[in-house]
Amino acid sequence: MLSLSAGFYHSLCICGPRVQGRDATRRTLASDLRQLLAQPRRSDVTFVVEGRRIDAHRCLLLARCEPLANMLDGSMREATAGEVEIPDVSYEVFK
Repeated sequence: MLSLSAGFYHSLCICGPRVQGRDATRRTLASDLRQLLAQPRRSDVTFVVEGRRIDAHRCLLLARCEPLANMLDGSMREATAGEVEIPDVSYEVFK
């Protein structure tokens, strides 16, 4: 065990090897999630905006974007569609 922290509402134990140097600051949740972007084989929904494809992940959209969450997780037809066309929005703005 490398580190232990405990409080009234939490406990945390870090058990893995300690990473030092450049690699210690390079890996973050944000950088790991960024690796998933624009990878069609890992995405589960594709938006078509101005004829261009944008691959995405429903779980991230559900967590971060209420309008798209309502569209993708409700009773709308987009909830089961693999490809969703988005009209009246520019590609740059949507992306």
